[in-house]
Amino acid sequence: MLTSLLPFVLLAVGLAGALALFLGIKRDLYRQSVAHRSSIERVLQQLRQTERAAPPPALPQITLRPGLNVQKRVQALRLLRRGEDIAHIAAALGVPRREVELLIRVHQLSTKRAAAGI
Repeated sequence: MLTSLLPFVLLAVGLAGALALFLGIKRDLYRQSVAHRSSIERVLQQLRQTERAAPPPALPQITLRPGLNVQKRVQALRLLRRGEDIAHIAAALGVPRREVELLIRVHQLSTKRAAAGI
């Protein structure tokens, strides 16, 4: 009779051991979460104090230079049709050479598409 109860006793002891390990791990995780919460609260408190003490940094002022507006585009295309050089067009309009080159490429692509009927 004792031999028939032995597997159940061993099972009960194993389950009790597993339960003890589970509860131990759960307790350790709770302690760690409490410690982490307190450290996070300290960091947040320091951040709030720093925000109150120091004014927000001033953002640098960005000045945007005017690019190719519609009038400049028209003037650039007129100068291009007259046979002017890209460097001369850029200097005359006061825009970078790359913008004039881009304008010319876009204009050429749009005229090709218009001619093809796309």
